[in-house]
Amino acid sequence: SRTAALIENVTSLWERYEFHHATRALVHFCTVDLSSQYIDVCKDALYCEGKTSLERRRIQTVYWKIADVLLRLMSPVMVHTVEEMWGYLPKAPGEPTSAHLALWPKMGELLQSRHELDSRYKLLFRLKAESDRVLDRMRKEKVIGKGYDANVTLGLNAALLKELAQFGTPDALQAELPELLNVSQVVLDGESDHAALQEFEPATDVQGLWVKVVASAEQACVRCYRRTGDVGSVSEHEYLCARCAGVVG
Repeated sequence: SRTAALIENVTSLWERYEFHHATRALVHFCTVDLSSQYIDVCKDALYCEGKTSLERRRIQTVYWKIADVLLRLMSPVMVHTVEEMWGYLPKAPGEPTSAHLALWPKMGELLQSRHELDSRYKLLFRLKAESDRVLDRMRKEKVIGKGYDANVTLGLNAALLKELAQFGTPDALQAELPELLNVSQVVLDGESDHAALQEFEPATDVQGLWVKVVASAEQACVRCYRRTGDVGSVSEHEYLCARCAGVVG
């Protein structure tokens, strides 16, 4: 949805000859939406999943689509650079050999539904922002080093727990959220009186959320650095987690 919004915004700026605003929008997308959000979330799967795994291939497909869109959007002002990069980009059948003969990008149905997608997933990124805030403080206090050194407990009131249900069951979320938060383990706690527990820190921007971060006591996998509690579970790979052991064979 962010890519769809970028197409809509940059197209409008080019049409009005606002070149500096268009290039600024492209740079902001690359540094914020891509680098600090999407790439940050996806790098574990991209680097550590199997070469042909479905999850890794999905991410590569998204990268390819975003790169294709960015080159088309940048072509009016980065003529030679875009042409050189276009030569390395895998192309769909029928695509021209020159970026400057390619059609202007369109996102179709995604553009129409981007506001709904943004609204739906905004909550998850707000949870990530609150978790990152506490993680940063724990790093400064030398409690943890990398994010994977930490386990995060999210204390949720009933309303927030119900809102999160649109993304799956609590068990499914606990399995998926470590990737989003870049930590080793996430626990959703909807039972405790979090306001009365000193180890929980109230969120600053999400009502009904408390965050607890502790250093993981589990051994780190030497390949992916996650502390998932299953390092050495495959006898042939004493220092690898089960996921990485399965990948290296």
